[in-house]
Amino acid sequence: MKECTETDNLIESRGNKKIRILTDSIYALFLVWFGYILVNLFYNQSIRLNGDYNSDTNFYARTARVKDGTRMIAKIFHRLYNLSGDNWLIAVYMAVVVVATILVNYYLIKTLIQTYTSAPPRQVIQLASIAAIFSGSIYFPRIHPTFYRSSWSSYAWHSPTQQTMTLFALIAILAFIKIYENYLVKIKFSHWLILAISAGLATWSKPNFLFVMAPTVILLFLIELTKNKEYSLWYKFKRLVMFGLAYIPAGLYTISFYMQYFGESGSAGGGGIGFGFKKFVEGDNLRLIINIFFGLLFPIIVFVFNAKKFRDMRYKLSLTIFLISVAQALLFYEEGIRAKHGNFGWGKMMGSYYFFLCAIAFAIENFYDKKFMKGKKILRGLYFMMLTIALGLHLVSQVYYFSVITTGHTYFF
Repeated sequence: MKECTETDNLIESRGNKKIRILTDSIYALFLVWFGYILVNLFYNQSIRLNGDYNSDTNFYARTARVKDGTRMIAKIFHRLYNLSGDNWLIAVYMAVVVVATILVNYYLIKTLIQTYTSAPPRQVIQLASIAAIFSGSIYFPRIHPTFYRSSWSSYAWHSPTQQTMTLFALIAILAFIKIYENYLVKIKFSHWLILAISAGLATWSKPNFLFVMAPTVILLFLIELTKNKEYSLWYKFKRLVMFGLAYIPAGLYTISFYMQYFGESGSAGGGGIGFGFKKFVEGDNLRLIINIFFGLLFPIIVFVFNAKKFRDMRYKLSLTIFLISVAQALLFYEEGIRAKHGNFGWGKMMGSYYFFLCAIAFAIENFYDKKFMKGKKILRGLYFMMLTIALGLHLVSQVYYFSVITTGHTYFF
């Protein structure tokens, strides 16, 4: 009987290995195929093929031909253009960034889920990592007839700076989580270094990353000082300072960026950064609520039904990043010649993307946690039916949106 059981386990293990190899191969082939589609999209954007494909990519690609700027994307594009003499390497770079973002989605979702319960099949996480890149607004006729415009989470297929910032922001958040898990005992130098580099690169791409993360980290660190009574306040303070020093490179760049654009001799034309409630006073608040609802329906449902996780750092981190990014977008604004650029909205899109990503991870965890909703089948069934409908609406809208812009349609609709 024992030999029979061991033989059955061996056969099952070999079967699982074959399935894993097959699904991993399909996942890899999809990423290669998707990368090919992206290269063509981004190249067409860079040259505005037939006058179509309106995007920020064309602006940076044109600028790269004549000068080397101070921003990260400007330097990368300038060097890639000089290497190839055309825009193909620029398109390849952007495609690699998006595919790498999907892979980071995978590791982030896996990390978030493993904290709570046994990991689900890797095939589920692979599908989730792809779904996350298509998170975004739900198109709804008359009420919310938009895919990207006024978006709260749609992926910026047209913006190389936002794409690059999102990639390094996710890597930085992943490193932050890894350090946070054990910072009172040991801060692993490799994780600290990855955090410092990725946070610096994310900020160099778009300073919105640090605008969101600085208050988030300060708030979470202050909360940490009130916890873990077995450690002295001074000890916790020292550990948190060591932890926080990883953001120094990002902070230094942010200061130089501010001086360059908003200093006395900056390029913002005497403008600056304003703070106030004028977006509420002058804006359409009903439209704001509609945009939030259709932009974030799926994560809103997930976070409401997982409110008991509020004490958990990962739930708290995601919610804090999201709320601070929203507050930044609604309360801060640029003045002068940059007043209509809407640059404070980029942090909101990064925060919403991570909010969506965490919601996908929590939803998967809920499915595999048989005790969720006290194990009541009817309640679980209703909950997952709502999630399926909401996520389906998000994905159908955004996959359609992506397919349309690959044909040359402007991204802003």
